[in-house]
Amino acid sequence: MTKWRLLSILFLWAFAGGLPAKQIPTKEKKLVYDFSGVLSTNQIKSLEQKLVQFSDSSSNQIAVVLDT
Repeated sequence: MTKWRLLSILFLWAFAGGLPAKQIPTKEKKLVYDFSGVLSTNQIKSLEQKLVQFSDSSSNQIAVVLDT
């Protein structure tokens, strides 16, 4: 294993382990969570509708989480 490869693996391991996880409420059945307040109410509703349509028309589901 090269020095750079080992160093990058150690960096990623240390970086990933040091990040706290964001607790997302599971009681709400939403696909858009705007914790940072970037989106307006209309933008959230529009994006939510598009994500529901996408979820209904495919076997995939996307959730959007905006955090500071």
